[in-house]
Amino acid sequence: LFGVTSVDGQEVERFRAFSRHLAAGDLPRAYRALEGLPEGYKRTKDWAMLRASISSYDEAAYRSSLEHLAKHFGDDASVQFMLIDHYFYQERFDQAYKAVSAFETRVGEDGVTNFLKCSCLLGWKHYDEAVAACQRAMAVESDFKSGYWGTVTAGIEGKNPKVALAALSAYEQAFQVS
Repeated sequence: LFGVTSVDGQEVERFRAFSRHLAAGDLPRAYRALEGLPEGYKRTKDWAMLRASISSYDEAAYRSSLEHLAKHFGDDASVQFMLIDHYFYQERFDQAYKAVSAFETRVGEDGVTNFLKCSCLLGWKHYDEAVAACQRAMAVESDFKSGYWGTVTAGIEGKNPKVALAALSAYEQAFQVS
């Protein structure tokens, strides 16, 4: 199993400890236990994805986990959504946009995918396109607040106060805020 030809009690206990810590919601201890699993398992995509999933408690661990995932499995379509943060950290908006698009192709469009596209476009300083993407997020999911705030941001950064004010007005109406 995962390159291990014989299993001793310590190996079994490492897996049990990981499971216990994860079930208890103790992510730091689960992460440390995951790091101690057999080397054969640590070379798998499953291990890399699990490591990235549970490392969010610590930014350095999260970034390290995403870097490992990108380095070893970055071409795999099934991990693209997990790598979006990695690409944003590195300001690789082209890769982030491709990852969002790939994810959207697999599962469908929603407010989040459009907002993430908006964020990439903001990174490129393509403000009009960012506005369109965030407005699409609002159209697809009218209760998705980030679409409104993304539009406000694109309007402000793009020096288009009419867009920003219209988005704020739409937000007030949609969420009955005054």
